[in-house]
Amino acid sequence: MRASSIKATSIAFFTAMLLAWAPAQSEAQRGRGAKTTVKAPATAKAKAKAVATAKAAATAKARAKRAARKAKALRATKAAKVRTPKRATKLGTNTVKEPTYRTAAQAAGQIRPGSNVYIPIGHSVAKSVVKALGQRTDKLSSKNPIKIVGLTNTASKRLFDTDTIIANSVFIGANNRDAIASGRGDFVPVHLSRVAGLIMDKSLPIDVAVIQVSPPDKNGMVSLGPTAGATLAAMSVAKKVIAEVNPNVPRTFGATRFHKSKIDYMVKSNAEISTIEPSAPSKVDVRIAKHVMGLIPKRSTLQFGIGSTTDAVAGLLASSGRKDLSIHSEMISDGAMKLVKSGAVRGKVVYSFALGSKKMLEWMDNNKKLEAQPSDVTNSIVGLSRIPNMISINTALRVDLAGQANAQYVGNRNYSGIGGQQDFFRGAMLSKGGKAILTLPSTSKIKQADGSTKLVSKIAFQLGSGDIVTTGMHDVQFIVTEYGVAHLDGKNMTQRAEALIKVAHPKFRKGLREQLRTQQKERKAAVVAKGQR
Repeated sequence: MRASSIKATSIAFFTAMLLAWAPAQSEAQRGRGAKTTVKAPATAKAKAKAVATAKAAATAKARAKRAARKAKALRATKAAKVRTPKRATKLGTNTVKEPTYRTAAQAAGQIRPGSNVYIPIGHSVAKSVVKALGQRTDKLSSKNPIKIVGLTNTASKRLFDTDTIIANSVFIGANNRDAIASGRGDFVPVHLSRVAGLIMDKSLPIDVAVIQVSPPDKNGMVSLGPTAGATLAAMSVAKKVIAEVNPNVPRTFGATRFHKSKIDYMVKSNAEISTIEPSAPSKVDVRIAKHVMGLIPKRSTLQFGIGSTTDAVAGLLASSGRKDLSIHSEMISDGAMKLVKSGAVRGKVVYSFALGSKKMLEWMDNNKKLEAQPSDVTNSIVGLSRIPNMISINTALRVDLAGQANAQYVGNRNYSGIGGQQDFFRGAMLSKGGKAILTLPSTSKIKQADGSTKLVSKIAFQLGSGDIVTTGMHDVQFIVTEYGVAHLDGKNMTQRAEALIKVAHPKFRKGLREQLRTQQKERKAAVVAKGQR
C-alpha cells in the first residue's frame, strides 16, 4: 500500500475518534458554562455509527502496516536473489553454492605464486592435484614460491624438485625430509594440539586448502576419509578449497564429514589411495613390547605413536585375551585395527588421522566404531587429563642419562617432528592412573665411511650437538628398552642415571658408569677449587 493511502486512512481514523469523543467533551463544557464548539450526535444511532467508523479505521491502519512490512520483505528478497551465485542449489530452506568441476591442471592453476597451501597428513593427499601442481611451469618463481603446509608423507617427493614450491611443514616425513635438509623449505616446530589454533589466528596462514574427499552422498555430504587433523580449520580460513573427489576414499564418521558447498573446485579422480604397509616387528620390538605390557593396568585407554614397536605392543595386547581397553590416539595404524578386531577394545575408537595399509583403509570404510576428531580435540592436554588410566606409548631415537629424549633429529638434520608426543605425555601424567611411556631399542648400527657398520648405544651419557631435545626430562615417566623398564618418577639425577644404565645394552653399561663418575668428580673438584680462591 502506498504512503498516500496510509495517510488518508489515518485521517479517517482520527476524525471518527473525535466524533465519538465530542459529546462527552461538550457536556463537560456546558457544566462549566463554556461555549459548545462541537455538536453531539442527536441520536444513539449516530453515536454507534461513529464508533463503528473508528473501528474500521483502526483495522484499515493495521492492514496498511502489515502490507508495508510485506513490501519491505519482498524488496529484501529480490535484492538477495540478485546476490545469489548462479551455481546454486537448495538445501532445506537455505541456498548454497555448488562447487565448480575442473581438471587437475586447471585446479592447480588456481593456486597463485606465494600462496600458503594446506595439504592434510597421511592418506588424504589429493594426488592428481599435487602432481599437477608439481608440473606447473607458468608464473612460478623462486623469489615468491608456493609454500606447502602440513605433512604430505604419501605425496610424491617430486613436488619439491625445484625451489618454486617449498615445504613449510609442521611435521617431517619421507617426502619433504630431503627438501628441508637442502634448504628448499623449513620446519615449523609446534605441538600437534596447537596447529589448528595457529591456523585460525593466522600465525600459520593458509590461502588454499587442497584436500581429498569421497563422492557426495544423496544429501551432498562428503568425507575426508582417514584424516581429520587440522583440515576443517584450514578450510575455514582458506580463500579457496580444492577437493579431489575419489570413490576410493573410505567414508568415515566424526569431524571428517561436511557439505560439498564448502568446496570451491572439485576434481574427479579414481586414483588408488597411497598406503603404508607395516613392517613386521623385530625380535627387539617384541621384547620391548612385553615389558610395556606390564605397565598397562586394567581398563586403560591407549595412545600409540608411530612405529613397529608400538604395533608390536598392540599385537601382543590383541592376542592377550583382554577385553577392557579403550583407544584415544592422535594416530591409528594396523596395530590398532588388529586390537579392535580381537575384541579387546570397548566403545568407540577416537583418533585424528590414520596411517596404514590398504586392508586398514578398507576396514575404516563406513566403520561406525571409529570416530575422527580434530587434532586440537584428540590432543587436548585438559581433555586427556580427564581420562582415567590414560597410557601414552611413544618412541624416541636417543635418550641421555638425564632422561631427555630426541625423537626428531638424526645426523644433524631433521628426521621427524614432535607431533603429539608431549601433548599425550603431559595429559597422561595428569590422568589418574595414567603413564607416559617412551620406548626405544638399546642400540643402533651406523654405517661407516669404509662401508662397515658400527654398533652405538641409543642411551647416551649426554645428548650432543647432533641432537634436539624433543621431550624434556620432566615429561618422561618410563623409558623402556629390550632390557627392561627405567621408572624415573621421583628419582634424583643420580638415581635416574643408574636406572637408565641398567636398561642400556650390556656392552655400553661400564662406559656409561665411568662417564657418570668422571662427571661427578669434575663437579666436586670444581666446587673445591672455587672454595680455595
